[in-house]
Amino acid sequence: MGEAALEIVDASAGYAGRIVLDAIKLSARKGELTAIVGPNGHGKSTLLKAISGLVPVTSGEIRLDGSRIDRLRPDQIVERGVIQVPQGDLLFPAMTVH
Repeated sequence: MGEAALEIVDASAGYAGRIVLDAIKLSARKGELTAIVGPNGHGKSTLLKAISGLVPVTSGEIRLDGSRIDRLRPDQIVERGVIQVPQGDLLFPAMTVH
């Protein structure tokens, strides 16, 4: 088993004072595949937003390669290599593919 590239320890996050994620734990190890699955409305997008700094983490920690990122601004997290690629076919509606 490789070392954790991304580690979430007892992290809670939400919107407007409402907790959506409560004490989440996750360890994504280098060299392994990690998937976040679940039904609609169960916090998958909120988790990704918390990792990216787009939703504040109210308790717990998020670490990337051993360093805390949960207190960083989104641009600082991007500088460390964390990005999101949104799902959908309307990202660039004016562009064509040849």
